[in-house]
Amino acid sequence: MLKPDVVVTRYQQVLDGFGKGAASNAFKMLQAIINYGMVLYPQHINRNPVKVISDAKLWPDIQARTTCIEPVQFKVFYDMLLSFSVIHRDCYLFALYQGLRP
Repeated sequence: MLKPDVVVTRYQQVLDGFGKGAASNAFKMLQAIINYGMVLYPQHINRNPVKVISDAKLWPDIQARTTCIEPVQFKVFYDMLLSFSVIHRDCYLFALYQGLRP
C-alpha cells in the first residue's frame, strides 16, 4: 500500500503541473475507487492512503466558473468550430447542443 508521503508528493506534483481542479478531481476519484475496493475486498484493502489529503486539509477550494460565451461572441465561436477537424467539430457541437460540460 502507498505511504502517505508518496500520496502527498504526487498530489503536489499534479497540483503544480495541472492545477487545482485536475488534482482535486484525480485524487477524489482515486479515493472513491479505493473506498469501493475497501467495501468489496476488506481482507486485502484495510485503509485508504488518499485520506491523508483530507487529514492534512490539502483539498483546494474550487470556485465554479461564472463566465460563458456571450450571444455576440457565438458566431465567432461557431465559425471557428467549422474550421476544426470533423471529429473535433462534431464533439464540440454535440456538447454544445446537448448542454454537456467538458
